[in-house]
Amino acid sequence: MGKPMEETYQCYQLLKSLSSKFDSIVQNILRWTDKTFKYKNILLELVAEETRIDFRDDLSLQRSQHEMFSMQKSKIKCHHCGKFGHFRRECRNGSTTASSSAGVSKLRPATA
Repeated sequence: MGKPMEETYQCYQLLKSLSSKFDSIVQNILRWTDKTFKYKNILLELVAEETRIDFRDDLSLQRSQHEMFSMQKSKIKCHHCGKFGHFRRECRNGSTTASSSAGVSKLRPATA
């Protein structure tokens, strides 16, 4: 009970305890030679893999949020041209600043 665990045993226990999202990296690690199959090397590889997974998950989250916004934006009607899918400030049909300033000048009385 007081014996230290063998490093190889620790490595196998670590790999066995991982969730399924690490399956591909575990398969690669199990192909390593005895020289590289060390606890420290495995930890470094697993941390790198976790970083890659988190980055990939963040990218897919951003993509899904962008797609959701694009779908919602398709229901928006432009107040300048009346077409759907963009805001007035994004309108390509003429200058929105010119049309908006013209509307403002009609409301204000001319000052002498």
